[in-house]
Amino acid sequence: GHEVYAFVAGLGDRIDVKLEVTRVMTGTLYTSDDSQLFVFDREGQLLASSDDENGNQSEISGLVMPKTDLYFAVVTSYNNDPIFNQENRLAGWRDNGGGRFDYTLSVSGATPTSALVR
Repeated sequence: GHEVYAFVAGLGDRIDVKLEVTRVMTGTLYTSDDSQLFVFDREGQLLASSDDENGNQSEISGLVMPKTDLYFAVVTSYNNDPIFNQENRLAGWRDNGGGRFDYTLSVSGATPTSALVR
């Protein structure tokens, strides 16, 4: 229902996360490229989300990173939504979507990790 990708970014980096669906497959409920995209910090706080910003392709642009740290981009299909606890942190997923697609995910704008680690 969801796939998680980790990346490192520096304080003040302006991140672009883009999801490009490359092939639509028959799903259990849907046959479409209806994607969702989420970015979380290390503590599970949602920093940004996108649901079909560009047709059915999801994109987050110009996200300013609050500190140098590890972050997570999560790709889902329609109706696979995060569940939050009382502190508004990620507690799990409602994996009740039903779409399937291949995609390319790109993250740009992050300071190279080698420049952050000294």
